[in-house]
Amino acid sequence: MTNNVARFVWLSHPTECFGIIALEHQSTLGAGPPEGVQGATVVAVVSARYLETRVRWRCIHPVNVGLLALDGRETVSTRDPVMEEDLEMARLDGKTALITGATGGIGEATARRYLEEGARVVLVGRSQEKLRATRERLSAFAGVAQCVAEATDEDDVKRSVSTAVEQFGGLDILVANAGTEGVLTPLTDQTVESFNQVLNTNVTGVWLAIKHSVPVMKERGAGSIIATSSIGGMIGFAGLGPYIASKHAVFGLVKTACLEFAEAGIRVNAIGPGPVDNRMIASLENQLSPEDPSGVRTVFEGMVPMKRYASNEEVANLALFLGSDESTYCNGAMYLVDGGWTAA
Repeated sequence: MTNNVARFVWLSHPTECFGIIALEHQSTLGAGPPEGVQGATVVAVVSARYLETRVRWRCIHPVNVGLLALDGRETVSTRDPVMEEDLEMARLDGKTALITGATGGIGEATARRYLEEGARVVLVGRSQEKLRATRERLSAFAGVAQCVAEATDEDDVKRSVSTAVEQFGGLDILVANAGTEGVLTPLTDQTVESFNQVLNTNVTGVWLAIKHSVPVMKERGAGSIIATSSIGGMIGFAGLGPYIASKHAVFGLVKTACLEFAEAGIRVNAIGPGPVDNRMIASLENQLSPEDPSGVRTVFEGMVPMKRYASNEEVANLALFLGSDESTYCNGAMYLVDGGWTAA
């Protein structure tokens, strides 16, 4: 991994016994200021990923060191001669994630949470314009790449995975989030075209993403795959036959992938959102009642024990947990974020 130079500036004195600065997991050394110098710049070599996220550092045996700052961003008191101070590492520090459907509400919220927690992220979507707008909204973060790709096109999927490898050196997390709700109409009125369109995006797209991510994750020796299913993968819903079938199928793929890849250190799980306050639920509301979509929302919210829709961020928080090392024994399951809808 490329090394960069970071400057650690001592902001106070005395000058003696400044000790050694070491970065966790890095072989890093910083020297104290020359004798008689009241303040000095200490240069340390750190992995580039630490510069993109919160840095974990440790002052070993400092004596009256005073204040230390990393480029003016992080400042910690280390006056205690025997104290060690750690700034907490981000939960996804050093990990690379690929997120399909990244321009949707859940996809963008997940990308933001991952970036906040130190990940490098490849945004994947089929619209160049929407990807550009999403990346602009995430412009405060380093470590963002994008790839225009159709979830059902195998060559596009291969290219999106290659983007992660070329830009960031590998892949640790896949969030297979691309999906569509389709047309709300009875099974007898569905067309072959509309039925296949939903299954191709929601099932074939997830399968292709898994197929081409797993070999790269095996090179890392571990990985986490998160597929966006739905409470529709647990229940039925009149008029949404293709969608319901596709989300049941996603959970089937997840359970099968769990059995096939667990020994390689790759975990595979599904997220099952209930109604989420975003474009997809608005589409369903309008399809159910074009004249009064707000009335449909009232009915749906009444069916949720918590009496509200989820936010995109609440779903993203679950994706963050499953992508992190906090969930290392979670495998082959569907994790619901539905406000209690399926409890009834």
